[in-house]
Amino acid sequence: MDRYYPFTGLLCCAECGYTLTVWSRLHIAKDGTHSRYTWWYCARASREKTCSNTHHIKDSVVRAYMHKLLQSAIQAGSVEAIFNEGGGAENATMRLESLHREIADLEKHIDGLITHQATAPALVAARYTAQIEAAAERLAILQRQLSEVQRAQPDQERRRLQDIGMRDLSAQSLEQFWALDANRINRILREVFGATRLVVKDAQIIGLGRGR
Repeated sequence: MDRYYPFTGLLCCAECGYTLTVWSRLHIAKDGTHSRYTWWYCARASREKTCSNTHHIKDSVVRAYMHKLLQSAIQAGSVEAIFNEGGGAENATMRLESLHREIADLEKHIDGLITHQATAPALVAARYTAQIEAAAERLAILQRQLSEVQRAQPDQERRRLQDIGMRDLSAQSLEQFWALDANRINRILREVFGATRLVVKDAQIIGLGRGR
């Protein structure tokens, strides 16, 4: 779609790390009233079938979560409140531990498949090949996610942009902020969040992280 949405580029898939895509439909009732329905989804799961995160999340759910984060930042007078509210540091630590465990388990699983394949009849061995390839693809995704989580903290330039975004955000009430043009809302949010994204899984925001 050509138009920008307030959360364009700010949501990422918890499974594959890719930025979520928007889908929006305008419904016109018989009485002439207009209603717009908007969802976000992982295109890799929906179109390419290479990701398991197939659920869509409503735009209204994203906005409610974002509103809560912004409210915390304004009350605290600091962008850091967003990452505290979203479980930034704690969530990142837990995610690191989870990824390390999942990678170790998957590597062990792949080793087991390879061992079984080596002694299996030719017909059965071919089935093991497909399982090994699928597991290896999943392992590559997990390793990319681990690399993203381990990235360094925001650099000085990113912090400067976050401060600018925070000033723009604090210059008005949240009601006034949400009434702004979608492009302007998106610009301010991108400044505030920097490289941080809302991580989505199974139609829910599970915390903050980094996409691909």
